[in-house]
Amino acid sequence: MAEALAALLPGVPVELGFLEVIGPSIHDALHKLADRGCPQVVAAPLLLFAAGHAKRDVPEAIVAAAAATGQRVVQAEPLGCHADVVSASRERRRQALALLPALDPGETDLVVVGRGSSDPAALGQLGEFAEASLAGDAVRPRRLLLGFVAAARPSLDEAIAAACDPGAGVVRRILVQPHLLFRGHVEEQVAAA
Repeated sequence: MAEALAALLPGVPVELGFLEVIGPSIHDALHKLADRGCPQVVAAPLLLFAAGHAKRDVPEAIVAAAAATGQRVVQAEPLGCHADVVSASRERRRQALALLPALDPGETDLVVVGRGSSDPAALGQLGEFAEASLAGDAVRPRRLLLGFVAAARPSLDEAIAAACDPGAGVVRRILVQPHLLFRGHVEEQVAAA
């Protein structure tokens, strides 16, 4: 990832740093940039929405590392509802639907799945994102439902159960679309649901 970004920004030093679980850490990345003579850094966390990592964890790691290196660091905003991310989500949904037999859109419910957060604003951002991704579609699903894998409700299981509720009318297809950046444990939880 860092190599691809560096190729897009020739002459701009780029380093990759992770908040947790794997390395190199944010601290390591800032130290490498300091060693390369970078007094100012733009930290661009690869995050979907402004929740705990964007508001607290990453800034705290940046402040601690910058205090040791003496660098001035500015943190970029999460991806949010950026038009390119919305467009990519819409295109992935269209690609998935193209592989399936045609159905009346009124017989399809769309469940957009997020990781989940205890931050209400981040939860609302998933709804805004899902609506934005449908805005360019000529036909809409019968219903748009949200589900979360952790820390929020409705859970993915609850969202799927709501789509299956016979009291809500006939649905012949439930399209589950994760809104995640990386493959791994959360994606496995979505597949298991």
